[in-house]
Amino acid sequence: MNQIEKAVDILQNKGIIVYPTETAYALGCDARDHDAVAKVFMIKQRPHDMTVPLIVSSLEMAEQYADFSEKARELAKQYWPGPLTLVLPVKAGVELSHLTIAQDNTIAIRVSSNPVAHELAEQLGAPIVSTSANLNGGKVCYSTTAALAQLREHWDSIGFIINEGDLAPEAPSTIVRVKGDLVEVLRQGEIKL
Repeated sequence: MNQIEKAVDILQNKGIIVYPTETAYALGCDARDHDAVAKVFMIKQRPHDMTVPLIVSSLEMAEQYADFSEKARELAKQYWPGPLTLVLPVKAGVELSHLTIAQDNTIAIRVSSNPVAHELAEQLGAPIVSTSANLNGGKVCYSTTAALAQLREHWDSIGFIINEGDLAPEAPSTIVRVKGDLVEVLRQGEIKL
């Protein structure tokens, strides 16, 4: 069993993983599993009113969970896979933990250009939580050693770590809210819009 298969097995069984993305190491779980998502919030000490971003494997998978306007689809086609997170209305009746859905009924979603993150979402066949592997308000982690230093109190709650060595320090993903044709930049990151 390779690292991806092992990680997917853990995700399928309510587990939490640390894995690399195109911007930093992330804490992740199956976004449909409320207990696992709640555990990510506990590990990260993140307030429940702050939702967590999701990674999917493709625009097609994203469209199963979010409503895309023409403008949102245009941005996705231009910048995905890559560090652009789109905040979009969640589709009615989708299977997602309510902790991944904001009070205004939106989710934050992207297709990662990191092959590991991409493969995890593809093999799971569902969105994975992708919140930086650090304590809420702590420094972003570009190595598993840095993540371990911040999360050591909860290390036994993490089922698996995919260590790809030190990642090149990158700006976080750019986050934009798309309502129809209106694009609002919520966080300017790696992609300049």
